[in-house]
Amino acid sequence: IIFGVLFLILIIFLIPLFIAQWKLFKKAGKKGWEIFIPFYSTWVLMEIAGLNWWYFLISIGSSFLTLVLGDSAMFIAYIFSYYINFIIYYNIAKKMNQNPVLYGVLGVFIPYIVVLILGFSNTITYDKDIEVNPNAIF
Repeated sequence: IIFGVLFLILIIFLIPLFIAQWKLFKKAGKKGWEIFIPFYSTWVLMEIAGLNWWYFLISIGSSFLTLVLGDSAMFIAYIFSYYINFIIYYNIAKKMNQNPVLYGVLGVFIPYIVVLILGFSNTITYDKDIEVNPNAIF
């Protein structure tokens, strides 16, 4: 019964997140169903952020690093994940005319809330013509 209740709570929190991601992808001109495909949704998020393809490799590589090397690599994987989240939300915020540093920092600590804000806000729009550095903030 406990697992059933926890599963129900998880579903209640995931449904708004999926809807917000769907809306975020649609704002950026992507197809909403792309959020449901593992790894490909990360690739599409990198495209929305305007980042180079090798950031995708860093993103998924940090996950595989933990699987291969175990707990000893977990710290390094977390650092890479935080860095990737920062630059993704930094660039997306720039393309949505928002404060990039604020959204970058919030994207590190509470990425789900950032997705909810960017996805559900009717006043925040995506401008594909805004130039961002494909090599992140460097």
